[in-house]
Amino acid sequence: MDIFERYKVDRDFVLAIHVFADVAHFRKLLQEFPWDTQPDWVHQGLLESTLIKARALSDFLISDPKKHSDDFQASSMVSNWVQSESDFVELRNLVNKQIAHFAHQRFIENQQNLAISSDHLFVLLKTVDLVFSRFEVELREVDSELYAELTRQFPIF
Repeated sequence: MDIFERYKVDRDFVLAIHVFADVAHFRKLLQEFPWDTQPDWVHQGLLESTLIKARALSDFLISDPKKHSDDFQASSMVSNWVQSESDFVELRNLVNKQIAHFAHQRFIENQQNLAISSDHLFVLLKTVDLVFSRFEVELREVDSELYAELTRQFPIF
């Protein structure tokens, strides 16, 4: 059964694969941070990609009763999962502003001084990584078979 067939019978598993693929990519990007040896345009692209992945993962991790009932989130996999949105507010605001700033830098004035410091940004990104690590521990406790299958397909270090 291919992934598309499996989606028809096990939507949550396929969505979990996507989450774990994003985590693997996010962590690989974090390992490469701060990418000082890259040309500016590559550095900006890596930074944008990392921020967007961090935002998507933080949205997955947030326990929000206002989310749609069909939204796939951490509590879909670990029923007692709780993660406050307030832990990611700064990251969410940063992503919204930073992406706009990058676009402004690239296409309007080509200025580098609008970006947040790399050190502060790295702290925000590591927060997402730490919370996801806590989620992994809880998922492994709740469903070790699922955790093993997901991490076998997408090693997340």
